[in-house]
Amino acid sequence: MVHLRSNMPLFVTVLVFLLVASSVSEAAGEDPRGPGDVLHPGKPSQIKIYVGLEGGMTYSMFSGTFVFVTNNPFQPQRQTSLWAPFDGGSGLGFMFGGNIDIAFTEQIGLMAKLYYNTRRGVFNKNFDFPNFYVDPNTGYPASANTDNELDWTLEYISFDLLLRYQVTPQALYIFGGLSYSSMSTNTADFTQTIVRPEDIEYIDDNGFMTGERQAQTSGTVKPARQGEDFLSDSRVAVKLGAGWWIKVSDKVFLTPEISAGIPVSSFFKATGNANLQVPDSEMNYITLFATLGLKFEL
Repeated sequence: MVHLRSNMPLFVTVLVFLLVASSVSEAAGEDPRGPGDVLHPGKPSQIKIYVGLEGGMTYSMFSGTFVFVTNNPFQPQRQTSLWAPFDGGSGLGFMFGGNIDIAFTEQIGLMAKLYYNTRRGVFNKNFDFPNFYVDPNTGYPASANTDNELDWTLEYISFDLLLRYQVTPQALYIFGGLSYSSMSTNTADFTQTIVRPEDIEYIDDNGFMTGERQAQTSGTVKPARQGEDFLSDSRVAVKLGAGWWIKVSDKVFLTPEISAGIPVSSFFKATGNANLQVPDSEMNYITLFATLGLKFEL
C-alpha cells in the first residue's frame, strides 16, 4: 500500500522555480554587453547564466531508536503483530533534476535546484522475540531469537537555493544554503527470520505449523489511526558542498559535486500511535549527495 501526500509549499517552490527560469530566459535574450554600470558605462555585463540537468546518488545515515510494528502475514484473521526494535541504519538512494546557476561576478553566483530524490535506510537487528511460541517441555510461552531487517525508502521533491563562491576560476567552487523537501511517499519492507530454536515455525490462524521460518511484509510507515499525521510532510536542511567546473566546450560544462544535507527540522510530528513507534522524537538523518551535472551557458 502506498500512502501519498500533498503539500501546498511544494506548489509554491515549483512556481518560484518556473518564475526564475522565465526571468533567466528573458535576461539571456538581452544585449550581452548590457547597459554597463555607473562606473563603467557600456562595459560588458559580468552576469552569466547556466541551465542544466544533474543526477547522482544519495547516502542517508539515520540516528535514534525506534520500534517497527507490522501485521503477521500468517495470522490475518487474528490480526497479530510482528515487531522489532532498531537503532541506526543507512542506505543508498538516487536523485535527478534540473538547475539554474546565475554567476553575478567571477566569484559569486546563485544556484537554484529542483529535483526528485530518495532517502533510504536499511536497519538490521538480532532480537529475542518474547512469548513467540509455547515451549512443549514447560508449557509456558518462550522467546525465539530472530534476525530482523527493515528496508525503508522515503521519496521527496526538493528545492535548493544556494550561494556559490568560486574558489579558483572555472574550477573549484563551494556552496551553501537551504534545502526544502516535500515527501511524496514512503515504502517499508520488513523481513523477520527465526534463528533459534531450530525446530519451530510460524503458525497460522488455526494454530497449525506453516512450514515457514521467515515472514515478509511490505507497506508504509503510517499512523495507527486514519486522519492522524505522524511523519513530517516537509523537511528543511542546511546544504553545504563543493563542486568543480569541467569545460566540455565554450558553452558546455560538466559539474561533479559532493554535498551534505543537515536537518534543521524534526523528522516526526509525534511519537507512538503508528506502526513505527519512536520513543525518542530526536530520531533524524543526514544525507550525503554525490552528483554529476551538465550545464549550458545561455
